Amino acid sequence: MKQLRELARRLDPGLLVTASDGGDLPSDELREYLETVKVEFISPHRPRDAQSPTQTEAKTKEYLAQMKQIGRVVPVHYQEPFRRGYGKWNPKAEDFVADLRGALAGGAAGWCFHNGAEHDAPDGQPRRSFDLREKRLFGQLDREERKTIELLRTVVRRPVLRSRTAEGGDSVGP
Repeated sequence: MKQLRELARRLDPGLLVTASDGGDLPSDELREYLETVKVEFISPHRPRDAQSPTQTEAKTKEYLAQMKQIGRVVPVHYQEPFRRGYGKWNPKAEDFVADLRGALAGGAAGWCFHNGAEHDAPDGQPRRSFDLREKRLFGQLDREERKTIELLRTVVRRPVLRSRTAEGGDSVGP
């Protein structure tokens, strides 16, 4: 991992590098990502079960506290939390909203509305964001996922303030 990050940085010094990790990160792996690999942000997936949405805030705070103790704090980005069609548990819109709220309240820098193919369907349909050749993403989302999108908009809808950075570019903040 460290060699990959070093190669990526040589090719593009401004590139942000992370490592996608399934499930919650044990403290020894978190330390390795921070000290050895030197990722710019962490991207844990979080468990894909019914308890996960109620644990995200505490888990995010735990990651940030551990990083502070290690001496290197980087952003937390939940780039693949749970999704529908993956396992036995099919989250409802309210689960996604609770997870996003927990991530924000815990101090996460990012959260992704994850979606993908149906694991138990013989042809994997709908494949959602995994395959956009036949249908657009929103045409593949089920009723619960479309409801999720509407509810998530109420969580993240807030004015965006723009300011100029020292380099002359835009900076976006809440």
